[in-house]
Amino acid sequence: MSVVEQEPTPQSFDLPKKTRHNKWSIHEDMRLKEIVATMEKVNWKAVARCFPNRNERQCYERWNYYLSPNVNNGAWSESEDQLLQHCYSIFGSQWMKISHFFPGRTNTCIKNRFLYLQRKKERLNRDKEPPKDPMSFFDINNLIN
Repeated sequence: MSVVEQEPTPQSFDLPKKTRHNKWSIHEDMRLKEIVATMEKVNWKAVARCFPNRNERQCYERWNYYLSPNVNNGAWSESEDQLLQHCYSIFGSQWMKISHFFPGRTNTCIKNRFLYLQRKKERLNRDKEPPKDPMSFFDINNLIN
């Protein structure tokens, strides 16, 4: 089983939280990569002990959603966007099912891309719509005079 496929148990995340909502630093990312590289089977509890302000869930998610070499965080192609729209029309918001069609893309990344495309489509549609009740030059002129 690869590092990315290793799922921690839900109980392992019920520990007291060392929560920090700051972005991960480059130094922390490099350190996490080094630590994971030394472990044959990743022990997220042990990994978290190396980061005083991070808990094991944060370490696990940072690795599995961003840093793992198995994760594709590159730009999306037009064909991927089309496939995503098609998959959504079949599976709805079942992101885990949809992720099977996108090797290397995480379910969270896929969901975020879909939501981005939806917002973009809404903006384009809103920009194309004429104003609801436009006043003509003559209407404005009549109001003034």
